[in-house]
Amino acid sequence: MKHHYPVLYIHPYGHLNDFIIPAGAISVVNSFDTKCLGLYSFEVKKSHLENAKIVIMDFHWALGYVGLYHISKLISRKYPHIKIIIGGISASVWNKHLFSRLPIDYLIQGDAEVSTKLLVDYLLDDKEPPEIPNVWSRNGKQPKIKRLNRKTFSDLDTLSCDWFPSYKISSQVDVKPFTTSAHIIVSRGCVNNCKTCYGSYKGSFGDGILYHTASSITKAIYKAKASGHKSIRFFMGLTPEKIIAEFLSKVALSPISFKKGLGIYTCTPFSSETMSLLRKAFPETQIAISMLWPSEREGIGFNNDNIEKHEDECARMSLDSNNFLSVEYWYCEHGTDERIAQALSKYPGSNAKAKNGYVWNLARAESHDDDTIDSKTNARKGSIQNQQLEDSIYISFMSVSYHLARSLSQPLRELLDVFQSLDDLKDDPENVAPPEDIRSVFWDEVMHNWRRFGFPLLPELDFSLYAAEIYRNRNGSACKIIQPVPANIKMVETEVCSRLELKYDHRSPMLTAQISKLPENCNIILIVPSTKGMQDKCREYFLSQPCMAVTSTDFPKSGKLTLRFVAGKIMPSFVADKEKPTA
Repeated sequence: MKHHYPVLYIHPYGHLNDFIIPAGAISVVNSFDTKCLGLYSFEVKKSHLENAKIVIMDFHWALGYVGLYHISKLISRKYPHIKIIIGGISASVWNKHLFSRLPIDYLIQGDAEVSTKLLVDYLLDDKEPPEIPNVWSRNGKQPKIKRLNRKTFSDLDTLSCDWFPSYKISSQVDVKPFTTSAHIIVSRGCVNNCKTCYGSYKGSFGDGILYHTASSITKAIYKAKASGHKSIRFFMGLTPEKIIAEFLSKVALSPISFKKGLGIYTCTPFSSETMSLLRKAFPETQIAISMLWPSEREGIGFNNDNIEKHEDECARMSLDSNNFLSVEYWYCEHGTDERIAQALSKYPGSNAKAKNGYVWNLARAESHDDDTIDSKTNARKGSIQNQQLEDSIYISFMSVSYHLARSLSQPLRELLDVFQSLDDLKDDPENVAPPEDIRSVFWDEVMHNWRRFGFPLLPELDFSLYAAEIYRNRNGSACKIIQPVPANIKMVETEVCSRLELKYDHRSPMLTAQISKLPENCNIILIVPSTKGMQDKCREYFLSQPCMAVTSTDFPKSGKLTLRFVAGKIMPSFVADKEKPTA
């Protein structure tokens, strides 16, 4: 099938939910006059790239670096005619440092809509772009950073996505905890420097904060409803309550509801009057308000003298919570949960709770000049920035180890239960007693990396494969992952028939193994986790527990087994070796 799109937007893999698209990427593409196709990395085909002149990718959340790296490497190697443009928060804060690591041509820092459109127009006309505000090039100098004006910002469209068919479908699916719902960006930029914020990170967009007008927010809400969106999420940040109350008053005149809920990310506490307007504007809608607890905010207006006042203002919002309106207070530092509990104790019976979001406290760059000296370490901050980038790259490549452990081993999934899906932790992992079996080795590795990086990595995780026979043979697809009942399995060989090796390509991470010389009665292969130097003990323990397995109608033939990790799911395949013709 031929694809004729001169501009492609590709969302790289590696995120906690690969289906979520940055709202800014949508508004950028919606500013174009030319034809563009949006694709998830696992959808990219040769025919897409053969006919493209420009590929745009987001480097918004730092975990996406691994996918960005492999897609850009493929394009530069096999399709050198394509110009690669990246943008997003992480791209903005690391800007020039990325050119030595990625084969990219251009990088957009900060507000990207106007600058990207200009750049794309020049490239499509095969013209050398001049110096454009916010645009870094491989051989150019540092650009001037220019903010959008309020009217242009208010006119941005973060909802229309016909050009990205798969996202249009996924944005209608109720996915928790990382919702793919469409976003309305009420504000962009920030004056604060809070560790947990993965929204408007200070310095990413330049100085100050941009706010939508109340009229433009109202217009976007009705457009979302008319477009068939069943849920919506607002990013408000530090938007003044006056603007929030104004657009809610407008919507309350003609109330609407969203069947699958409405979410609000805010740093501004709402008064009782604003909370009442919220219920009037969106009746019969499940509403969740999320905010970072004030004691963990860093920047203007937050100090020890007034922190309790801010905490009480936020806790007071819980008075207006009920079965249809919940308030979530996020934290990532030890002891903050106790501060939240103490503040909420003044307002009992509310539908409010504390949520542990420590994973969002990932290593990330700070905005500063390379020649600045850090007062605490007496080192150049440029070196600190580079170290933060190296840490984030390492986390990006290794984060799949956590997901593979949970996906391919029930005992490890139970071990890692406290981390859940990493969005809201079940408890502080430091409070969890290590297991008394072989899994303690895995737990020690997880906690070492948790304390160092804020992410439960398992870089030494390995998977061995063992040939077995299942008494009740399963019919169905050629290759699939199952968790068989141990009583139905008979070990055919106690020696490893192969090991899975972690690899990456432009589509996704994957585990691969070359399978050969399987016994004739082998119709299932058991997947057994292990770690460095502990293979025998791991085999003994995990084979006594429920374990995952792969079956194929081609077993016991030799061939290549591939377990692709695509958007949170394992996609198995087995390609049997071709039999050599007999003489």
